[in-house]
Amino acid sequence: MKDTLDIKVRRGEVSDGEILCYLINALADNQALPRPDPEARLRLKFQAFDPSASFNTWLAEVDGKPVGYAVTFYTYSTFLALPSLHLEDIFVLPEYRLLEVGKALFAHCAKIALERNCGRIEWLVLHSNTPARASVQY
Repeated sequence: MKDTLDIKVRRGEVSDGEILCYLINALADNQALPRPDPEARLRLKFQAFDPSASFNTWLAEVDGKPVGYAVTFYTYSTFLALPSLHLEDIFVLPEYRLLEVGKALFAHCAKIALERNCGRIEWLVLHSNTPARASVQY
């Protein structure tokens, strides 16, 4: 029996359109938010994997199965005179949350921010997301 899980984070690809929409729907359901409508899902599938997209999509896989995602884009801090990495979404399916998949996704985003010489990472957590708010250290 395997002792450790194989957790990998990779950039999303065109073939990941359906799984990305599935994970976004799971996030919406988890937070009691409305799911993206069909037109939004179609735009997302087209825009998320366009080489000139203004955002990046990252998928977390456990033993080859996509179980989480993050969406990032860059902003700019005039006070730091450096780019900032904005983490728009980070989500892991509930049954994989205690397996450090979210930690791997966040660490990947931090690595990207360092590689791009970002002055900070920015993200917002819904007030209703008590577990996520409790995990943030101020």
